[in-house]
Amino acid sequence: MSGSRVRHFSYNWPEVPCIDISSLIKDFNSPEAVEAARKFSLAAKEIGFVSIKNHGISRELINNAEAAAKLFFSQSLAEKNRFDNRSQSNLDTGYFPAKLDGKEGYDILHKGIYWQSDEPISETVLPSETDCPGFTKTMNQYCAEVTKLTKILLHAISRANKYSTNDNESAFDSIMDMHKSTLRLNYYPARSTAHTKGGDGELLNCPEHYDSGLITILSQDEVGGLQVQRPSDKAWIDVKPDPDTIVINTGRAMEIISNGESLATLHRVKFTKDRERVSIPWFVAPNYDAQIFPFNVPAENWKYEKIEYMQWWNTVIRKDFPEYAKRSEG
Repeated sequence: MSGSRVRHFSYNWPEVPCIDISSLIKDFNSPEAVEAARKFSLAAKEIGFVSIKNHGISRELINNAEAAAKLFFSQSLAEKNRFDNRSQSNLDTGYFPAKLDGKEGYDILHKGIYWQSDEPISETVLPSETDCPGFTKTMNQYCAEVTKLTKILLHAISRANKYSTNDNESAFDSIMDMHKSTLRLNYYPARSTAHTKGGDGELLNCPEHYDSGLITILSQDEVGGLQVQRPSDKAWIDVKPDPDTIVINTGRAMEIISNGESLATLHRVKFTKDRERVSIPWFVAPNYDAQIFPFNVPAENWKYEKIEYMQWWNTVIRKDFPEYAKRSEG
């Protein structure tokens, strides 16, 4: 079995929609919260991207995370390479250096045992206070807050789509208790030109791609550049930066769980001449040994086979991400 990547549209979105989720945070069971979850789920299905406001993560914390990232990336390459954790782990975690187009990053892997806890989350070796003041404390705070938001959003998706037989329970809890989500710090240095181009010839900071996990929760700075290929007509539309919103998109694991109703959407980052840029995506991934399959769908109607998440990632996803393959080899 394999899913057919077909969407059905009730509306040709002129831009990425913005949903106020304050009701989901204040009283998840209120009528207003049920409606917010419905709107959020619909947008996620039809375009695959949605901005949310009143999400509960303070602007101060986001600013601090961006500042901590810039401070780390301003250090020498030798110092940053000390935090490439591949030597301590067979996982792609920690700092990774720039390649052709200059983007650097830092992947902070969740420990995977604190879905119901506020304990420090990182399985990745992080800089000490002497190495990079404020970095580790800020990233742990950010991960704690984004994990709380993740629980709310996955529960909202579960309820809106009736993935659980009980609206007060999230169908995702059983695959998230040992989850391996990753916070990534992306740093794009100021450059005069770029080498990577999109299918339309547009110069890019980050190539066109799909995300692989359940959802991605993204904070981007004021520089912008994020674009989404609108599924209805394949036009590239800007996801304009807004200090009051963060961006959510669905990944390819969610395609399986939704039986093809929520498809990952192609996206990219345009080149911004002579401007440095920071973005902070949180890639939500289930337990490595979680069985992923269409939730609350009779087996005879499944478009996807049941498979262990990490087996699927290694056999289906990794080959589409040569950057990961190259890093794991080196």
